[in-house]
Amino acid sequence: MQTDDLDNFLKSLKKPAIQMLRKAIDEASQNEEKFYVKKATACRILDCDNKTFNEHFAGRIDVYYLGDSKMKRYLRSDVESLANKVKV
Repeated sequence: MQTDDLDNFLKSLKKPAIQMLRKAIDEASQNEEKFYVKKATACRILDCDNKTFNEHFAGRIDVYYLGDSKMKRYLRSDVESLANKVKV
């Protein structure tokens, strides 16, 4: 998959989903302390052609967001790494 394809797909998403991704990345990137965020399968946020987001992209990227306490937690540095991979 080309990066342009991912960019175009992200642009086509409903605005609330994009805003949620941006908020999580922005908050995690700006916090000086160790900041934990939750990882969730993207199917909790998005659906693409009746596939989960992860199925659609075959596990090439992960989506991080602030949310459900039952989800696994990751350090801020992991989210910054995601922000470098996925431009939203």
